[in-house]
Amino acid sequence: MGKATENYTVRYAKGLLDVLGENVEDPKLEENLKRLERLGAMIQGEAKEFFENPTFTLEEKQTVLREMLKKVGAGKELERFFELVVSLGHMKFTEEIAKAFEEELFERRNQIQGKVRSAYPLSEKEINQLSVALEKATGKKVLLEVEEDRELIGGVVAHVGSVVYDASIQGFLNRLQQEL
Repeated sequence: MGKATENYTVRYAKGLLDVLGENVEDPKLEENLKRLERLGAMIQGEAKEFFENPTFTLEEKQTVLREMLKKVGAGKELERFFELVVSLGHMKFTEEIAKAFEEELFERRNQIQGKVRSAYPLSEKEINQLSVALEKATGKKVLLEVEEDRELIGGVVAHVGSVVYDASIQGFLNRLQQEL
């Protein structure tokens, strides 16, 4: 994604989040995020070409947009928001707007997503301990997705944001080999 595209999508996401509500803990924000993601998935292929095609009028594009918004269950705020987006010719950024919206929502909630791979199934207690340690390291509430990875010899590997915490046996052996 280019810098200009990133600027559009981040500004759109922040603006939409501001319009949808002051309370970032409102569960309706997740519902709207899901609607954005579904709409982004719909704006692919022929639909994307339709919105980019200058031979169709703005009114035709808005009519199609309203039908798509009905399918995803969007309210008036999302409808008005996307009427602006379509009028500016930026429907092709819908998926990126959804991703930026999610990132901005997480940022405002002081949260970050994390993924943990473990050589064996982790107990709830182990998951909680890992979560607390990662929250201490990042300074944010970490929302963990945990999966078992039989390819690991032992230990865990955590991906939090763009940082990897490798506490696996394989990672230890690799670091040991580099030191020798």
